[in-house]
Amino acid sequence: PSFDCSKASNGPERVICTNRELAAADVKLNQAYKWAISEAIDKGVVLKKRQREWMKSERDACSDVSCMLKAYQKRTDELGA
Repeated sequence: PSFDCSKASNGPERVICTNRELAAADVKLNQAYKWAISEAIDKGVVLKKRQREWMKSERDACSDVSCMLKAYQKRTDELGA
């Protein structure tokens, strides 16, 4: 994944660390997010807020891998990557 699994702080992060598909989706989303930040006029202030909201309201709301994969795909698409 795009983060250090030894510092996984919640259930969704632990799931990402134990599932290869989710880990790959996390890396892909992270790349799209970094690209979007680099293109943002406001240095990504709004984008960072929206990303935190997405994590809480969509990713973390999932109770299984399938739901999380769909959430990752949707968010990656939203970021235009």
